[in-house]
Amino acid sequence: MGKRTEKILLINEPARDGHLPSSLWPISGRPIVDNQLGQLPPQKIVVTGDCDTIFKAFLPLAYPQHCFEFVDIAEEEWDKYWVIKANQFAGKNINDFNEYQKLVIKDEFYIFSKGEEKTYLFQDLVIKYFEDPTRAKNRFRKAQSKLSLFPLCSLTGENLLSYEFVQGETLYHHLSPAVFDKFLAYCQEQLWEKVPLEKKKAEELCQIFYQEKTLKRVSEFKAKKCLPEGKLVVNGIEVPAVEEILNQIPWKELNTQDFYFIHGDLQFDNIIYNPKAGFTLIDWREDFGGFLEGGDLYYDLAKLAAGMSLPFDKIKQGKFSYHLEENRIQYQVEDHPQLDALRKRYAQFIKGQYSAKKVELLKGLIFLNMAPLHMAPLDGLFFGHGLLSLKKYLDS
Repeated sequence: MGKRTEKILLINEPARDGHLPSSLWPISGRPIVDNQLGQLPPQKIVVTGDCDTIFKAFLPLAYPQHCFEFVDIAEEEWDKYWVIKANQFAGKNINDFNEYQKLVIKDEFYIFSKGEEKTYLFQDLVIKYFEDPTRAKNRFRKAQSKLSLFPLCSLTGENLLSYEFVQGETLYHHLSPAVFDKFLAYCQEQLWEKVPLEKKKAEELCQIFYQEKTLKRVSEFKAKKCLPEGKLVVNGIEVPAVEEILNQIPWKELNTQDFYFIHGDLQFDNIIYNPKAGFTLIDWREDFGGFLEGGDLYYDLAKLAAGMSLPFDKIKQGKFSYHLEENRIQYQVEDHPQLDALRKRYAQFIKGQYSAKKVELLKGLIFLNMAPLHMAPLDGLFFGHGLLSLKKYLDS
């Protein structure tokens, strides 16, 4: 039994965006650091646990010089093999992903990644894991179609997309009007390229992506029961029940005849700027209602507005407050002083070429759609902010 215990490795799989573990800990307590992992004897390896798919794909990517052969055998035969037990913490199996996040993170900062998608940093690699292999494949396909916009990607197995870490900082670190104007010009010249699509098909995709997805996400949010039903008071402003607001949305006005190549999640944290190398876009959305070649340009415009409305980098750092008492929500997010000038600049940019009302409407819907994907208290904060944005739209 002692011999077997020494050959079982315990991996504390990070449940948040961050670094993969630099060491794998045997249950006996002596760590095997990452550069030693590649020197494991070329035996067959058993990977078990909730995150077995991640690590089966990750190990050959991280250690290409090592020949890993994975086997699926009964536990009573594990004595013959190296065994990696993934997704254990403090000797306790955590089967519920949300509970595992709470245990590992202990409220050190707020999780922005979605449960079905995880991001890891390993040495100079960014590794994206997708539970749905179709998403990994389609995201890779989209990146290949615009090599000048995105990092050069590799697809490993069915679930992993990887690329070299992009040198630079997010746009939240470069809030000068000059850089912002340069970025908007970059989008118009290099990103937003018109895509041919039949009018009827474009309208169908907009209905799927906007109306049907929003109704589904609101239903998922209500199932979490984190807010009372009916009217709410958000930051001192009375807001109608979400059903009443959604009934007033002019969904058909969101239909567009013109589709463009878009990023799909164009907020400042997904825009890397290097003064020497320019802009690189990361964490792109792979489709628009199932359509891979393009989407509604207004979705990118609204995503930019959303990331300026609530600075997501400040939220990730925990620099916000949220309080719920009965039907009253009070929240505040720390702002960047420089953002106010960019908001005014962006409003002028929109006014000159696009519909400001459509951008405001989509911005509100974006926050409603984000709410069910996040843990408390961000779910309630995003939902309340979305309702306020939609009320502003309906009152204008």
